[in-house]
Amino acid sequence: MTNEELQTLIKNACKAAGWPIKKTLHASVVSVWINGSPYVVKLADDDGDSRMLQVACRIDLEFAEVNRVPCAVANSPWDANGNSQCANETIGSDARLAARMAVLRCAGMIGEAME
Repeated sequence: MTNEELQTLIKNACKAAGWPIKKTLHASVVSVWINGSPYVVKLADDDGDSRMLQVACRIDLEFAEVNRVPCAVANSPWDANGNSQCANETIGSDARLAARMAVLRCAGMIGEAME
């Protein structure tokens, strides 16, 4: 994934969470406003920040086999039109990274689908 793709994904994920972006500090680090306070979040690199995003977007996370490959699977709630977003990340050697990326991708999909 390029830095530009990661930035777009993070911007869409922040939009889905309702976190206005104050400033992009690095490709994967942004300063956002959460409940009126500034926070620096590392959604792709920090488990705690990823969990805040998961809760803000009400994303379900599970570990399952997808086509016989162990994956982290993130699912959004159903929207008013009966649609849900789903993102899978292959676990490989780092289950925590796969979980963070599945949540980030799912939140990014939610944000992208918002008008």
